[in-house]
Amino acid sequence: MSKNLEHDIQLLTAILTDVLERLGPKGHTQSFEHLLRVCREGETSGFVEAREKIAGLSLDDIRELIKSLTLRFHLRNQAEKVAIVRINRRRQREATAYQPRRDSVSESVSKLKSRGASLEDLQSILNRLDIQPTLTAHPTESRRRTLLLKQRDIAGGLLSLSEQSHDAAGRRRIEDSIRQHVLLLYGTDEVRIERLSVPEEIEGSLYFLTTAIWSAIPRVLRDVEDAVEEYYGECLQAPDLIRYRTWIGGDRDGNPLVTPEITQQSLQLHRRIVIERYLDRLSQLSQLLSLSDRRIQVPPELTDSVRQDQLTDQVSEESMTRLRHEPFRLKLLQMRSRLEAAVTDFHAYRASEFVSDLTLLADSLRKMKLNEIVHSSRLSDVLIQARVFGFHLATMDIRQHSAVHE
Repeated sequence: MSKNLEHDIQLLTAILTDVLERLGPKGHTQSFEHLLRVCREGETSGFVEAREKIAGLSLDDIRELIKSLTLRFHLRNQAEKVAIVRINRRRQREATAYQPRRDSVSESVSKLKSRGASLEDLQSILNRLDIQPTLTAHPTESRRRTLLLKQRDIAGGLLSLSEQSHDAAGRRRIEDSIRQHVLLLYGTDEVRIERLSVPEEIEGSLYFLTTAIWSAIPRVLRDVEDAVEEYYGECLQAPDLIRYRTWIGGDRDGNPLVTPEITQQSLQLHRRIVIERYLDRLSQLSQLLSLSDRRIQVPPELTDSVRQDQLTDQVSEESMTRLRHEPFRLKLLQMRSRLEAAVTDFHAYRASEFVSDLTLLADSLRKMKLNEIVHSSRLSDVLIQARVFGFHLATMDIRQHSAVHE
């Protein structure tokens, strides 16, 4: 066990002990620690003692014991996740072109290059890759979102503590924040009072799609492109290697609650959520891309596109006049207008048109010799996300029991 991981576990254990003493039943902490100690020793007599002790507990005491153990395991899991992040970051810092990080995309591309694979061979391999993870409403992943968010914040605090830039007061604030989240975890029900409805299951799956998965996909594809440039000296647009699928909202195999109406609602929810993400990103891009055609020459393709869209898009004359010298902002405003309409009107703006418009913005910046702005503005990220997630977020599999077909 690394020193950092050991320190994190000790910190979380101390915080949990404090929380149990403050909020738990009187004497519970001592009883809990004693059970952990005798079980950890692994002696037969210890297990017998633990069994007898638990057998004599009331139902409320058993609930309290389970809650305490669950919290302990969740906190340890967060510490171990943070330890993995630290290891990967350290390996990445130490990596070189001659010795890339182990199990990384760079290592795979490096090995292909050393074995004589040409750029065409590599492109052929990438084009054949078709990775389609499927999300399901599995009971083992039924943890409440409020718990997941608090655990995520605890992990973020641990990661922040490992940075050297914090003074004593800063570290104390972070530890206080971690303690507050543990307190809240203790006071939050692990299990919902009622079983999730199908729409709630859908919203739960969207949490993962629109957070960790959403941000990871651009990084994965950029890793591929960076590795190709590193080892082959060529720029390559990585194909869309990964697409997501879901059963949630379309799995009516043994679930009478999944009706055609539920499936339709699910698809509409996916569409609304993903378009909202794009709208947020375009707003951020608009704040950044304030380039003026009075200061720098703008490619005619962009100004022509703005002029063409002006004939059909619902953008006010006032906005057109105010932004007449800022074509990037005008184009983004037009795209936002079409996205807002596309939430309910499938013909107002298609995902392929959205990708084309984002590509136009990126190509325009490159022609203006502003390649780094494409990456620093995260325009490249949203372009990858648009290609992978479209306006549907995840392909919905419609599953039905064979008896229905028969």
